[in-house]
Amino acid sequence: MKALRTPETPSDPFAPLAESYDGWYDAPDGRRLFSEEVTGLRDLLEEAPRPWLEVGVGTGRFAEALHIDEGIEPSETMRRLAANRGVTVRTGRAEALPYDSDSFGEVLLVMSLCFLDDPNAALRECRRILRRDGVLIVGIATLSDNLIPFAGEWMLNMPNRGLHLGFIEKWWLVNPLALLGALIAFGRPRTQFPHAGHVLLSTWASLFHMMAAMGGGEIGATTIVLMGTFLFLAVWLPCCTSDIVFPLVAVLAVSGPKARRQWLDATGCELVRSLGVQPGDRVLDFGCNWGAYAIPLAQTVGSGGEVVAVERNPKAIRALRRNLEKRAVRNIRIAEDWAVVRGAAGARPFQAILLFDVLHMMPADGRARLYADVREMLADVGRLAIHPKHTRENQPARHFSSCSEADVQAEIESAGFRLAERREVRLWHGHDQEAGCLLIFAKASVPKTTEADFSPSYDTSKLQSA
Repeated sequence: MKALRTPETPSDPFAPLAESYDGWYDAPDGRRLFSEEVTGLRDLLEEAPRPWLEVGVGTGRFAEALHIDEGIEPSETMRRLAANRGVTVRTGRAEALPYDSDSFGEVLLVMSLCFLDDPNAALRECRRILRRDGVLIVGIATLSDNLIPFAGEWMLNMPNRGLHLGFIEKWWLVNPLALLGALIAFGRPRTQFPHAGHVLLSTWASLFHMMAAMGGGEIGATTIVLMGTFLFLAVWLPCCTSDIVFPLVAVLAVSGPKARRQWLDATGCELVRSLGVQPGDRVLDFGCNWGAYAIPLAQTVGSGGEVVAVERNPKAIRALRRNLEKRAVRNIRIAEDWAVVRGAAGARPFQAILLFDVLHMMPADGRARLYADVREMLADVGRLAIHPKHTRENQPARHFSSCSEADVQAEIESAGFRLAERREVRLWHGHDQEAGCLLIFAKASVPKTTEADFSPSYDTSKLQSA
């Protein structure tokens, strides 16, 4: 478990504004919006596991109304107001949260991200302190939502300047649309709103906002030009930034070259060493993809050991070869023919075999044949490490969609293995690290099934690791 962070607390720029900010919520508009926001946040929070933390708790109004367990706030003035409301609040900054890892079931970060010096660091900290089943709720305000439309109304001297929510306030329209969105998400959980759709919808909403502010009447050529200018500033430029630039920056921050190097040189090596892999060992990585585990294995076994990396996907093999050449790795042998690997294993058994995030791609009879092969190839004191991704509990997919983790464990044990350890760890998946479990097996004394029970063969050409 990581040690607690002890960040320096900066000066208090919010001190002159704290009282007026807090008092705004007592005005009629403030009370109405506060009630709506609390209702919306409460709906999001009700399924989140306790305890809850609000990062940037401010004066504690929302934390008090939502029964947040604890808040973090750098402003001394705001902390005092929050404490007066009975909110448990600590001094600290979002970029270095003073909490242990895996401490909270929910982290609330509403209208705080825009005030931070390093939003990426804050999001990484939120991820660190969240449990595996935790929830991060982020609320943001953009220029297109707030500043620029109202600036446009003022510069165009529109008669109805001010806040216009338009049809958004009509429950009879909002609720059916929200239900439709939920049904679409339920039917197609991977549906993504395209960038073009985002731009068109935001353009329409901004035009609606402007028309409401104009109060009707004819629109002249000058007004059309000015409206186009504001649409560019308020919609198209921010949409492209938020849809394209920001995601790329975030991806590079958490899963770019630096994060990958950190995994290959440190975190990944620590993981494989924790499996008992030692210098001089011979290990096998089945479905190695670009080498997320094969390369740390190679660094761990050293020049006196060997890593056999099994992969049939040509694109993955090309990526693996590029990585090996870039890092001058010489002790990894890439194998595309499983039969050759299986035939050569008798003379030199493997001290460790990894089956990470590949079993869900194989039918039950193919997995059974693979378990039998692995048992023959594994040294008597060797370890079989399984990452049972895509089971019923964890993003179900392919042949594991109806299988639980317990089912996977049972079928491996029936093939002549015994579970030695189950461990919660950080694993590399796709383009980033994520929390997951490892099932570590040793050979059982006598297999519970025989080779005759298995299908005679399986086709590894269908294998493509995630």
